[in-house]
Amino acid sequence: MKEHLQRHIQTYVVFLLWGIVGWFSAPAAMGLVALSMILFWRSERFLEMFMGFLLVLVFSDNLDHFTFAKSFKNLYIVFLAGVVLTGRHRFAPLPRLHKGFLPFILIAFIGLMYSGNVMVSLQKTISYLLLLIVVPSFIAIIYREKGKEGLKDLAWLMIMITIFGILFRYVKPEFSYLGGRFRGLFGNPNGVGIFLFLSFAFFFVLQTIFPLLFSRNEKRFFFLVFAYALLICGSRTAILSVALLLLFSRLYRFSPFIGFLILVGITLSLEYIFQNMVFLIQTFGLEEYFRLNTLEEGSGRFIAWGFAWQKIQDFFFIGGSMGNDEFIMRQNYGILARLGHQGGVHNSYLTLWFDVGVIGLVFYFTNFIRLFIQAAKKNRIAFPVLFATLFSITYESWLAGSLNPFTIVLFSIITVLVLPEIVSETQEEPDEEPAEPLVSPA
Repeated sequence: MKEHLQRHIQTYVVFLLWGIVGWFSAPAAMGLVALSMILFWRSERFLEMFMGFLLVLVFSDNLDHFTFAKSFKNLYIVFLAGVVLTGRHRFAPLPRLHKGFLPFILIAFIGLMYSGNVMVSLQKTISYLLLLIVVPSFIAIIYREKGKEGLKDLAWLMIMITIFGILFRYVKPEFSYLGGRFRGLFGNPNGVGIFLFLSFAFFFVLQTIFPLLFSRNEKRFFFLVFAYALLICGSRTAILSVALLLLFSRLYRFSPFIGFLILVGITLSLEYIFQNMVFLIQTFGLEEYFRLNTLEEGSGRFIAWGFAWQKIQDFFFIGGSMGNDEFIMRQNYGILARLGHQGGVHNSYLTLWFDVGVIGLVFYFTNFIRLFIQAAKKNRIAFPVLFATLFSITYESWLAGSLNPFTIVLFSIITVLVLPEIVSETQEEPDEEPAEPLVSPA
């Protein structure tokens, strides 16, 4: 961490100024961030530009503070896309990850005919396309110019965001906690839980592909911070997602076929598992920590899923374009509140079905899974990441959104797994870090 901070101390000072100014004045923060973006661009500091984008997305998740980020993130993604498109010679060869998602994007554009808010849906559709272009392009140029150390810097940024959220509770506890649960810089504890899962997955992928990239002490530090933050945020989905990632990474090292069979078994046994989970929680006296009352009620998710499924029938094949789920759920806020649910669909599959219909849903996940299959040919960690992600999006809708601090991390992971330059170097790394000698040589 010391080495990372020494190399990027100026960048973190700039980011700290963003947060301080953004806390007190949205217009001033927009001007400061815009100026920083231009300076990063003029000096061709692509890593810092991408780090800043991730931080702005984190700020935008907090609905109580940093209000500037909610609208400024739209300008930021357009700016980054402009940097890529106007500097194609510098970014060449451009990753083609977005091309497989073009049928999904096309369906989203067609769905604009049925959108309840055409302008919002159009903006969300364009932003998803831009994200699919920007993220792989910046991950590629960061790796080409900085090597694996540049990717390591991104992992450090993620852990620094988590650490700062933990430390800030000593300054302003009501900011870092919500309902007695840790939320850090995010809007709610489940948000920080998703970020922790994806950040851990990013770190886990890097240390699997490049076993010598992190020292033993760095690995221990990352694991301790992630474990502590997960425990205090209390996100059940995030804890189980990380557990599945670790479990399947072990199983796939032993046998991919057995790992797949166990995944199928877990999927078919989910209802039985959840029934017995209540008994185990009660046995160990952890009812309060795991919020057993909401576990039994599904935290309102079952109400949302049932209601969403009814409304999806009106948008079954094509959908109502991106953001259609938010429009419909807000329209029926009163009904849902009386039924005991407040919020969105809380399921990425149903949310995407709302937005792009069953046709767009099939297009999206056909290419999504294809990318992981492609990655799995060279790296055993690909399928464990896929399975853990598929579990996470069953209980949250984050994958249906582009400008959030979650989807950007996931597509960073996918790019790392499939980028040809990284794939070719993966084969050159040893499987394990060499053991330290027990006796020093004479």
